[in-house]
Amino acid sequence: MPGRRERPEVIELDEYVPNYQRRCIACEQRPVVDGLKNGKQIPLAGLCGPCTFGTSDAIYPDEWNRLG
Repeated sequence: MPGRRERPEVIELDEYVPNYQRRCIACEQRPVVDGLKNGKQIPLAGLCGPCTFGTSDAIYPDEWNRLG
């Protein structure tokens, strides 16, 4: 079908990691949540832990992998 876009590949992450270099696009807090896959850091949506996971418990990066 002309003009039809293919869906992007879904990547299963090994874990979530903090990125202290960027600010959350929603609330300006740091760090934002990045993913780690095969030892490579992958930028995600540009959101901090609470904005990504929807809970104040996610303010601590150590909790992200439990929540995700």
